[in-house]
Amino acid sequence: MLVPSVLVALMIFWSGSFAAVRVALRYITPVELIYARFIPSAIMLLIILWIGVLKRGGRSGFIRSLNRKQWILLLIASIFQVPAYHFCMNLGGSIIPSSWVGLVISLNPASIAVFSVILLKDKIGVLRWLGITLSFAGLGFIAFINNDVTMGGNELSLLTKLWGMMVSFGAVVSFGISTSLSKNLIRNSSSFKTMAWVIIIGTAWLVPIGNSAFYTKIANAPLELWAAVGYLSAICTVAGFAAWYWAIKRWTVSRAGVFIYLVPIGALIIGNLMFDETLNFSVILGFALVLSGVFIAGRREGLPKLTNKSDIEGVSS
Repeated sequence: MLVPSVLVALMIFWSGSFAAVRVALRYITPVELIYARFIPSAIMLLIILWIGVLKRGGRSGFIRSLNRKQWILLLIASIFQVPAYHFCMNLGGSIIPSSWVGLVISLNPASIAVFSVILLKDKIGVLRWLGITLSFAGLGFIAFINNDVTMGGNELSLLTKLWGMMVSFGAVVSFGISTSLSKNLIRNSSSFKTMAWVIIIGTAWLVPIGNSAFYTKIANAPLELWAAVGYLSAICTVAGFAAWYWAIKRWTVSRAGVFIYLVPIGALIIGNLMFDETLNFSVILGFALVLSGVFIAGRREGLPKLTNKSDIEGVSS
């Protein structure tokens, strides 16, 4: 029961990330938020890794153990995990309500299933495709039926809603690719070290060298921005991705991904409480359609085939 307990706790914390993003975007741009979130995260992870190296007498074997193919996987995973995923999520959060972004992100299990087929040679059947179709129908229902306002207080047009969802869906695609590639890396390596280097290298792609405006904003940032960035960096990124990589090392990617459908439920509640985002019957119905589709897409069609030790450990947990 340890793995599902960790995953449930993780999804609760990740539910709050969309509200934190919306708060941070009051003061900085979507790209600047990536800097503010991941530079501290990368520093924290480097410190943790360095402490681990010192405890082992100054020997670090992870980077040296990677062959050329694994290096390529690591570099690609880092691009999709940090710059691509979070730019799409942050930009989406500046266009549509935070709970709607959380709902789009709930399609991550479907994305994982699809990219597991493409990259990991998993199998996907008719039932999963039906679930994915139902999820998209739910998103369309919300976009067409419900009205809400932008962060600036203007009513969202249909095109704006669809654009915001499309941008947010870019994060879903990025997550599916990065998770599937990372699964290849952690099969014979430490899940924490893999996660750490994916984030560190992903951050290195975007270090804002010479961006004085960004540093000025951060230096003069109000407490609200610091609190939002601290939550995103320490809780959602360092602790959150450490827990996620730990879980997918013990369970299959698609099995752990099913738990992500808990995120939009929390995001919907938090968005309504913090920002008075629309919560009515049609919104709940749309959420139910999406989550039903995600649940169907994440289910295994038949009994899981245990192909390695990590799968066996996952079933027995």
